[in-house]
Amino acid sequence: MAGGDAGSSASESTRSGSGSPSNPIFHIATRSCPAVNVGATAGATTHGRRGDRPPGYARPRMLRAFGLVFLAGCSAGPATSFEAYRGPEGPGYYCPPRFEVDAERRGCLPVLPASPCPAGTMPVLGEATCAPVGVRACPAWAETDPSGWGCREKLPVSDCAGATMEKLGSTACVPIGDCNQPFPPAGATLFVDDSYPAGQLDATHFATIAAALAAATAGAVIAVEAGTYPESLFPRVPLRIAGRCAERVSLTGRGGPEPGIQPFRNVGVVEISGMTISGQRGGVVALEGNDVRVADCLLTQNRDSGLVVVGGKATVRSSRISDSLPAANGDLGFGVWASLGGRAELDGVAVTGNVKNGVVIKDANSTGRVSGSVVRNTRLDPTGHAGKGVEAGFGGSVEVAGSALVSNHSANFAVMSASRGTVADSVLRDGRADQLGRFGHGVEVDSGSTVTIERSTLSENREWALVALQQSTSAKLIDTTVRGPAASTGLAGGLTAQYGAALELTGSAVVEAGTVGLRLEESRGSMTRSLVRGTRYQTAVNAGLGQGVIAGFASSFSATEAALLDNQSAGLVAGGPGAAPSEALLQYVVAAGTRADSNGDFGYGVEASDGALLELHYSVALANAGAGVVIGLTGTRATIREVVSLGHGGARSGHGLVCADGATARVLGGTFRDNSGIGLAFGRCSGTVERGFVAANGVGIHAQGGTVIEEVEAVGDPLPNVVRVSSATRFLDNQSRTGTGTVTLPSTHGLQR
Repeated sequence: MAGGDAGSSASESTRSGSGSPSNPIFHIATRSCPAVNVGATAGATTHGRRGDRPPGYARPRMLRAFGLVFLAGCSAGPATSFEAYRGPEGPGYYCPPRFEVDAERRGCLPVLPASPCPAGTMPVLGEATCAPVGVRACPAWAETDPSGWGCREKLPVSDCAGATMEKLGSTACVPIGDCNQPFPPAGATLFVDDSYPAGQLDATHFATIAAALAAATAGAVIAVEAGTYPESLFPRVPLRIAGRCAERVSLTGRGGPEPGIQPFRNVGVVEISGMTISGQRGGVVALEGNDVRVADCLLTQNRDSGLVVVGGKATVRSSRISDSLPAANGDLGFGVWASLGGRAELDGVAVTGNVKNGVVIKDANSTGRVSGSVVRNTRLDPTGHAGKGVEAGFGGSVEVAGSALVSNHSANFAVMSASRGTVADSVLRDGRADQLGRFGHGVEVDSGSTVTIERSTLSENREWALVALQQSTSAKLIDTTVRGPAASTGLAGGLTAQYGAALELTGSAVVEAGTVGLRLEESRGSMTRSLVRGTRYQTAVNAGLGQGVIAGFASSFSATEAALLDNQSAGLVAGGPGAAPSEALLQYVVAAGTRADSNGDFGYGVEASDGALLELHYSVALANAGAGVVIGLTGTRATIREVVSLGHGGARSGHGLVCADGATARVLGGTFRDNSGIGLAFGRCSGTVERGFVAANGVGIHAQGGTVIEEVEAVGDPLPNVVRVSSATRFLDNQSRTGTGTVTLPSTHGLQR
């Protein structure tokens, strides 16, 4: 039976695989269902032969799947398996795992939760209850975001001033140290007070800290009373310098090139506590062979960097490092710098208001750890760029644990040039743009670097929550929630991998993520038991976007037990311009509730175009506005295996599967039903339908644009502009078995470019 402008009817004969006439298979089973106009004239109504529909059908019923309501068609009597119902077409049909036999015996239905899944959970095909996804529980210092997705830090609204600091979990600034603690500390051996009279100075009492250092031996404890000390200190032996508290003890610079405190090389352990260090060229410096330990201190308004670690080790606790100043040439201004094999560890530290980088770990063998800390409001450099929160570069390695990286510029966290980074149990929020309005990422990773993010929240970043670039670059997200961006006007959204990078999601959620949830270009990506939900375009400039996932030019994407829900335009688009095709493999995926754009176009569960290769297996497309599955453009090939495409609510289309414009589609079983438009639509397409159910659609099957439909026993390989349908395919209770005339079929995103 040929389809196309000339139309077709159920009384026409089809062509067999050998080209000889055979008995028609596209009979129409009459039923009492409301008519739907899909733009094509319905074929003539005839009596279906036995097996075309089960007897005893009744009025339409409504079937609900995780809150998405769709018409389940005209009901029929109960059945426990398809083996119990055998028609002339052959033996019974069994549903694959994770699906169940429809009570009306017209195909398979997905096993899914009966109610909408709340924030923090997702539907997983084959499970009747919602599964947790993303961050499972917030740290004690954070609260659940008002959206219900991920966490939000509890901190003071603005940067703290004076001898106070941000502490995670407190909305008020807290004092740095305790000025009321007993002083001098037990074990003090040398004593410094700038108000000592001359007659009180002796071998253990000094008016300057430098004088005490000159008299100190290994293990000395120098107690520094309240006062202002315009000095630079160079300890020569391991010792402890203990100020009364940061509010009352100030070590100030004299405008020269000297640092605040810099032990000589290979001194060993030097402890510093209870003081403010400011106006120095480098507040505290740890060189090779030094282990500098800083506690309850304020390092502020130092030039070049607050803390410098070059080959040594520095540990900072319960302190604030803030407002560092750039050098005369505009460079530096970091809060913390580690290089040449240095290691910097921050525990309960506030790194705020610095320039260019809050924390930077540079070169191979340099490492850093930021735990229980705040890195906030890193400022742009004098050229209007950078302003990153935490960065590892040129082979460095950095860990962030239980911390908040918020309101930094360019990126909250960056891992560059063959470096390594990890983030766990943290919040990375509100990445801000540079002065040209660019960037504002949550995480940047590039040039052969690797990042692993676990149990963390990336939210409200201006552009991408995470961007991965270049060959050998990889990013893994585990049990992580991505939300935002806050207000992007360009092509930005949740996650992107480009130019050879790899992106892997496990147990993670990307929600309300701007224009694109996950985008791949010349890269690889995967989702396992993960979710992309609620992607939207935001301006007229990107009105055609809103896709959940884009597997673009020369990219490969796989998804297993994933959900693409309530996105705009498409749940997934595989394909992009260029010679190298993209590939997508989806298994046990739910693509549901996709909305049309502002023009009423698109709204597809899954789309493949531009020569893409699509493998869609054991998945469900449910209540998408335009179509469940769309395959289009020359060279595009798709294998659709045991897919259920159900109940589309769109006024414009509402088709089950559409293949058009030179594409090729192989359908290996599945159920295409309750679509207001066409169950299976082909226009200038090559295809095969080996088996399955086409039921309760406005039109069961339709072909046009010169495409013809052939009934065969064995479909074989696809032939140009021919759709071969096996006799094992069942057409049940469609308003019209076939359509006539020309239907306006959905257009792919590739055709729109």
